[in-house]
Amino acid sequence: MERAIKLSLVFVFAMLFFTQVPAYDKYSGCELHANITTKEYSFLVKVLVACAGVPREDISIKVSGPENFVVSGVTDSQGIFSFTAETPGYYIISTPFTDDKILLRRPAKLTVTRNFNNYQICSPEVSSVLIKDSEKEFMLALYDKNCAIYSTQSPEFEIHYGSWPYIKSVFKAGKHINIELPDIIVTGTPFIVKAYDNSAPLANVKIKVDEHEVLTDSEGRASLTLPTEGTFELIAEKMGFVSTSITIKVEKPRKFSVIMPSKVAQNKLFEITVKDSVSGVPVSGVEVLVGEKKFITDKSGRVFTSASSLGKVPVIFTKQGYETYRSEIFVEKSSKENNLLVSYPNSLYPGSSFSIIVQTADGPVEGASVVIGDKEYVTDAGGVAKIDPMRPGVYLAHIKKSGFEEVFVKITVVPLDKFPENYQKVESPHIGYFIALCCSLAIMFIGLYMMWHRRRYGYV
Repeated sequence: MERAIKLSLVFVFAMLFFTQVPAYDKYSGCELHANITTKEYSFLVKVLVACAGVPREDISIKVSGPENFVVSGVTDSQGIFSFTAETPGYYIISTPFTDDKILLRRPAKLTVTRNFNNYQICSPEVSSVLIKDSEKEFMLALYDKNCAIYSTQSPEFEIHYGSWPYIKSVFKAGKHINIELPDIIVTGTPFIVKAYDNSAPLANVKIKVDEHEVLTDSEGRASLTLPTEGTFELIAEKMGFVSTSITIKVEKPRKFSVIMPSKVAQNKLFEITVKDSVSGVPVSGVEVLVGEKKFITDKSGRVFTSASSLGKVPVIFTKQGYETYRSEIFVEKSSKENNLLVSYPNSLYPGSSFSIIVQTADGPVEGASVVIGDKEYVTDAGGVAKIDPMRPGVYLAHIKKSGFEEVFVKITVVPLDKFPENYQKVESPHIGYFIALCCSLAIMFIGLYMMWHRRRYGYV
């Protein structure tokens, strides 16, 4: 009996030693959500925890669709499972917690190639197209390898194609010149004119504006520079094509209105906002060069950056249609004695409140002001400022306290279908492991008690 008890104890210890702790996601109690998006021929399934907005990996996905289409797999570390499906129709995307029925609709593939007055129309997905040419209208069957030849003297005609579940589309074909221009044309600055026929670039197209003439190259591109402002007629001509005329406006270069601090601390985050000097509208797509660092303004005309070099750092702003704007910012060494230490989340999700903690090396800072947009919060005795939920976007939090250097931190609120790249799953022991551990310990203590009792009984 005693030998059996000893063997059972050895078995219990071996089980505890060699058994690996099973892991589970700390968000497993939350509801899972599958976000499904389609783009042309691709599907993208993103699985996340609805209550926290974090991705879930290793979730089984099965997809079935038209023409016996079946594909399966699991989500990756970012909670993403993607696949490609070219056939339009309904697809059923199944996960362990939901089934979604998605309709894939897209334009049918169509190519039009012109050879003098003959047009070869091809499509691997439709059997016929509707031709609308001047006053006549008829169906053209694509019987020869999904292609057909249509001959016409008309300078332009329409091809209507696509039926459910394809999207109905119209292709304008003919011997006409299409012109593509930049949104803003300014005096003294070269701009590119692009000419194309149907979908192919057109070479040797004569572009005329006022007294200026240029020819397009093999890629259908030509560069023009107009010295005076005003309204002009741009004419595109080529032998065998109908001429195209477009009215363009040439204006003086616009100017930036830039809002940025004149002095910042080394390696401290600060904000730059760029607006149009006349309309006051934020300007996106502005290239901002801070020292050797390059940034592009977002749709709100903002960039967030920092500078590591001490002294005067040049800042240059450039964009097509605007005068190049040059400025500078003075970067000074920060005083460690007056530094505020700010803790905040790297990324947030809509509807989530959060806290910003302000402290120094000596402890929490009470009464510090935290300004985000038009709202101001104040830290409590623990240095904590509780922030209300915010909409998706990038925000700059301004933290200040008398006697300390001001601090700026960037807060990012992302939509639920966007995931942080640095997300890591937090693992902890599963409850089943604790049950097994308790049972093993109970067996061990019972065995020890029986051994002790037998020896004591034997002595007595």
